[in-house]
Amino acid sequence: MKKICPVLLLNVGGFDISGCTRKTRIIDVVYNASNNELVRTKTLVKNCIVLVDSTPYRQWYESHYALPLGRKKGAKLTPEEEEILNKKRSKKVQKKFDERRKKSKISPLLEEQFLQGKLLG
Repeated sequence: MKKICPVLLLNVGGFDISGCTRKTRIIDVVYNASNNELVRTKTLVKNCIVLVDSTPYRQWYESHYALPLGRKKGAKLTPEEEEILNKKRSKKVQKKFDERRKKSKISPLLEEQFLQGKLLG
């Protein structure tokens, strides 16, 4: 007699980057320290490294710091994106964004992942 085990398929998860937790799509399992078979079968276990979609984090970064992220150098922004980043703000809000921009340094490796649209999580 065969025993059938129910399987849970996960394609989304909550991931945190610098205090910003967003529910995002899991793209792939990249590394697992315990067994390479788990990478081949794309099995999610504790402490495995996965690729996740970067869109929610890019949107949060752009709204929080009012700076474009994950765009090629010299690439033109669409009129809607440009309007959001350059919209008129009160002096108090503009001062708040200026203070945030001073702390908005992002590592080149992370910026490269944003360009690809995928983050390691």
